[in-house]
Amino acid sequence: MTVHDTQVLVVGAGPTGLTAAIELLRHGVDCILIDERKEPARYSRALVLQARSLELLQMHGLSNAIVRDGYLAPGFNFGADDRTPAIVEMYHTGSRYPFMLTLSQEETERALATKLRELGGGVSRGLKLVAASQEHDSVVATVTDAAGQHSSVRARYLIDCSGSHSVLSGDYGATKRSPLFDGTALIADVQVEGDLPRGFVSLHTNRRGGLALLPFQNEYVRVIAFDLTKMGISHREPLTLDDVQETVDAIVPYPLRISDPQWITRFRAEDRLLTSYRAGRIFFAGDAAHLYIPVAAQGMNTGIQDAFNVAWRLAYVCQGKAPESLLDGYDEDRHAVGERTRKLSDLLFRLFINQARSTTYRKLSSKVLGFALAREPVQNLMSGRVSQTGVHYRHTTLSKAQRFPGLRKGAINAGDRIPDLDLADAGGPGVHLYDLMRTPGYLLMGYASCYTSGSKKAAMLAALSRLQRSYTGSLQCLMVLGEGLPGTEEVPTFLDAKREVLHRLDAKPGDVFLIRPDGYLAFRTDDPRRLPGLLEPWLTRAAADLLMA
Repeated sequence: MTVHDTQVLVVGAGPTGLTAAIELLRHGVDCILIDERKEPARYSRALVLQARSLELLQMHGLSNAIVRDGYLAPGFNFGADDRTPAIVEMYHTGSRYPFMLTLSQEETERALATKLRELGGGVSRGLKLVAASQEHDSVVATVTDAAGQHSSVRARYLIDCSGSHSVLSGDYGATKRSPLFDGTALIADVQVEGDLPRGFVSLHTNRRGGLALLPFQNEYVRVIAFDLTKMGISHREPLTLDDVQETVDAIVPYPLRISDPQWITRFRAEDRLLTSYRAGRIFFAGDAAHLYIPVAAQGMNTGIQDAFNVAWRLAYVCQGKAPESLLDGYDEDRHAVGERTRKLSDLLFRLFINQARSTTYRKLSSKVLGFALAREPVQNLMSGRVSQTGVHYRHTTLSKAQRFPGLRKGAINAGDRIPDLDLADAGGPGVHLYDLMRTPGYLLMGYASCYTSGSKKAAMLAALSRLQRSYTGSLQCLMVLGEGLPGTEEVPTFLDAKREVLHRLDAKPGDVFLIRPDGYLAFRTDDPRRLPGLLEPWLTRAAADLLMA
């Protein structure tokens, strides 16, 4: 039997697996990516890229091109029987991407696959994972090709991104299942004629059920319907355009005529969450780890963010740049996010179904939603949850241990998302923080102002310079000034011309921020002498010792 060796085996070449492979290669880690399919999938339920996914893909240099190809929906509306919907608008996210981007998964995968090839990677297709065994320092995976020939892949670690039919998830991670939904839904990509408000994603409910309308490329609209009269029909039964038209007529409160279907099918919507995203040297990501009822466009986005989270950790451990304990943070980070995302999907689905089953509930909930969503704090909460810009890791053991005390409520602290700050560059047009993070690795950012004492600024610059020399290839350092002009310091220096560092991070002169490779705050401190100790969980002690010499 042929045996192939690699550092990381990635199983499944959907958006999650492609993202994981890209992140590994960006960090210089060898990987093999396999997929059972001989060709990329042409159709998929995933259609929406949320703001947080676009922020992360910006680190790959992909977001601008992806946005150009997609449809920018500024938010979504809830309508129940009438034309006065309650609206959630994405501009409340404060993201560089204040919208929901509707783009076929086929196009998303194509962009990711192109980036993978640019990095020297590719997809080994027609290979199915059939088993995996763990040894003390490796995972040995058995794969079979279309001809039934077996081969083995030996890797230090395995990331299972193979989707809902994962071979390994049943063996290594017992699943939690929800009784919330037991039935089939309808999906169709169609042309639509009528008075559809194309700017927004539209959600409608009445006594027949719930239905979503998502405009996307080439004037097509995706219809996703939970029709209570048809949920008992097997997902294997053929679905016709007339079936979908009848459901649209019954639920949408204004006339629409659908035609020219690109894709039309029934699907069984599952709800599942593994009890753990890690089993020794095997990590689960995307649909292999979690499945959600598709009412909030969360599944693919959660998978992409799983991939970022696990891949940079594996890269640092494989290269000996971080302690192996760094890997423990993946499950602690992402499983809690999976739980929260599941609750959001469940909440929206219950809203759909309860509105459908009760006229009183439908009328009351419409008024309550309209009243609540007219308030900015509710808009901020909802848009942050749906866009996933509100995802945080404050709950983890490491974030709690490294939280900076005494900050005002709401100030960014350990485990929080770092926004894509807009910085000025004296030698150029300026730069966004996430564009700087196209160079893989941690980013250590100091903040000073004209009010910072000379000795304090000198101590900060000296610490950053030592770190930059000691952690070459693992850590890039920069200084942000509140006022004045960047000088000739050894550390790259930018100006906080728009006061985003000051106000969005609640920064004080002398503060230092460690930003993780996935754009979350590892820690902040106002004492450069504490940096070696604070860095210990994130980077190997050997490098930290150099700083203290």
